Amino acid sequence: MATEENNINNKARTITRVVILTSFCSSFLGSAVNIVIPGISADLSVSAGAVGWVITVYALATCGLSVPFGKLADATGRNRIFLLGLSLLAASCLACFFVSSFALLIALRILQGIGASMIFATNTAIIVGCHPKEQRGRAIGRMLSGTYVGLASGPVLSGILNQWFGWHSIFLMVAIAITISLIPAWIHLPLREEMPQTKGTADITGSLLFIIMITCTMFGFASVGNSWWPFALIACGIALGVLFVFAELRAGDPVIDVRIFRSTPAYTLSNLAALFNYSAIFGIGYFMSLYLQVDKGFTSQTAGLILICQPLMMALFTTRAGALSDRVPPYKLATAGMFVCTACLLFFSFVIKDTPTAAIVCGLLAAGLGVAIFSSPNMNAIMSCVEPAHYGVASSVLATMRTLGQTSGIAITTIVVTARLGSATLAEAPMADFEGAMHLSFRIFALICFIGALMSMKRRDV
Repeated sequence: MATEENNINNKARTITRVVILTSFCSSFLGSAVNIVIPGISADLSVSAGAVGWVITVYALATCGLSVPFGKLADATGRNRIFLLGLSLLAASCLACFFVSSFALLIALRILQGIGASMIFATNTAIIVGCHPKEQRGRAIGRMLSGTYVGLASGPVLSGILNQWFGWHSIFLMVAIAITISLIPAWIHLPLREEMPQTKGTADITGSLLFIIMITCTMFGFASVGNSWWPFALIACGIALGVLFVFAELRAGDPVIDVRIFRSTPAYTLSNLAALFNYSAIFGIGYFMSLYLQVDKGFTSQTAGLILICQPLMMALFTTRAGALSDRVPPYKLATAGMFVCTACLLFFSFVIKDTPTAAIVCGLLAAGLGVAIFSSPNMNAIMSCVEPAHYGVASSVLATMRTLGQTSGIAITTIVVTARLGSATLAEAPMADFEGAMHLSFRIFALICFIGALMSMKRRDV
């Protein structure tokens, strides 16, 4: 009996390690490519405008397909979708190491986004499914540590790899890491898994509406500037969202059972809190990176070392916060984390050139702690709201909230910076204008985070 229990625990630990590594890699790919865009543009002779598609297509594929794959995973088996996603991601990353054509690179980035969407749609469900309820928060925290560290460390690690080995090496590193994780994944995640199976027909109409809705909304947010058409795309995405809700209410087996958002307010509030948190926190990495280099005059390497303080705290405390949420009501921890993030955003809205670097480091450490305290308890609360048969869709909806939040954060930043700096480059813009744009953005993000904290607090009443 003890031997059998040890085997189960060893299997759960191995699966957790696999999910942590793959969560890191898929998130890493979302942020690591940003810093090597100039190198890709030069190597493949692509214009500055066109090369941005290297980032955009990955985000669109990841966000647009997560929910449909989550539904498919719930119906046909999460392990097979997860393993297929790992295999596709590893193969497409390995192919990128040899790519010499921009069109082929775009095609491979789409495949990477598809693979990542399969991983995001199933990783949380797999983690939750292989741990008892009293250990669920700790396991979720470990997985989120990998996700957050991947997002935050992407620019730092990719900058080092690019400097020494070229931008192709980024994809090779991910391919090697994913390939290593495939071996234990195939052993411990059998295709004939025992899990609740949903019945019914595929909701093709709902899936297509969701994909088009997310694509319009995300592409609109990502393209916000002085033109009108991005706002038209966002409006189109919102209209399609309304149509999607009506279609899902009529569907026999909907891709997302939207009724749960009405019948389970805690589920709705938890997802909205995640959306607001991801949107608000985006500004810290973006503006602090510019502030440290433009205002403080640090090199990119020094700035990167200072910025690593935030993901370091996230990595150290996300697991601990998740474990604590197994004993303390998750909404209390998540709300506290949101208020910590709000305070940090307010602090950053007042920094100037003469602000001590030590104070900036403390702000980054506190922000990382706030995100850690919020993230895993909030995810634990979300997964506790749904039946095991719907874990895949629930985890993919949360992944969509993350990507939409980050994209909306980019849009807010773009609007504010464009309004304050116009067409001037950072080198040309007066320091006061740059600081003004940064301060206004952080105040907007602080307000968003505060609203998210109120939503999180409201869960105690539902």
